[in-house]
Amino acid sequence: MAANFFRPTFDKISFSTCFGINDSNYIRKVINRKRPFEVLEIEPIMIHDADGSFPSKHASSAMIIALSVYWINPIAGWVCICLALFTAISRVLAGVHYPLDVLTGIFISLLFSILFFI
Repeated sequence: MAANFFRPTFDKISFSTCFGINDSNYIRKVINRKRPFEVLEIEPIMIHDADGSFPSKHASSAMIIALSVYWINPIAGWVCICLALFTAISRVLAGVHYPLDVLTGIFISLLFSILFFI
């Protein structure tokens, strides 16, 4: 009986995460927006390749995982959501993403979370 309870949840987590990350990858390849350190000629805090920045895969991945945890355990989910937001903010402060990059990544995660969990 326990296997039947966890199976749909595991499927939802797997599909929402895969679709969210793949959608971010597809959009990034189509738009191919330059990173802030390329355009603004600033030195990024972390070493990073000069590939597309829109949307942020880190922000999208962290948030879709956090939202998946939230649907299973809301208290742990809120902790994960805070960590995902910290990840998103740190990407902007490090100079490797624009704010719109991380906001779009978070928005994509919200869409797929709603699509698979509601």
